[in-house]
Amino acid sequence: MAELADGSVVRGEAAITRSTPPVRRVRLEPLNCRALPEASDALLNADLVLLGPGSLYTSVLPNLLVRELAEALYSCRGRKVYLCNLTTQPGETDGYTASEHLSALIDHVGPWVCDTILCNCAPLPPELEEQYSKEKARPVEVDVPKLQAMGVRVVCSDLLSAGTFARHDPDKLRTLLLGLVRSAVEVA
Repeated sequence: MAELADGSVVRGEAAITRSTPPVRRVRLEPLNCRALPEASDALLNADLVLLGPGSLYTSVLPNLLVRELAEALYSCRGRKVYLCNLTTQPGETDGYTASEHLSALIDHVGPWVCDTILCNCAPLPPELEEQYSKEKARPVEVDVPKLQAMGVRVVCSDLLSAGTFARHDPDKLRTLLLGLVRSAVEVA
């Protein structure tokens, strides 16, 4: 469920994405959701945890609101990476910059939620940008100075896949993530 900027509360993913006032806060209902022990163990022992991509308030954050998962992520010694979306999402992240995406994660979970943010630096092709603007979405602005001030490592790279939709390229992403894991091992 989500509390909106006007104080109203909406329940369910579809209702959240259809809402007009911005989302102020999300929470789980019921509050006592439990994680599978295997999921907590996987997070706790991971070399790398990738948060995203996905709808910030209805896909990424709800998982982190499960107490056992948040505790495991907190205790995880591996690299914690937030993969910022390529475009804003109408009803969820209208007008959000990369730092506003990250701020929402930090506000809900804590400043330890991630140590690295991955952002796309490649422009959308004009026809794709036009298509998304008709849906009231736009490329996420990567405001590097604000992200750096938040204390995370900022990695900007061309993550865009060729095609008719704005998607992360799995091969580019895999290469970048493997490099992050290797650099974490070399630093440790």
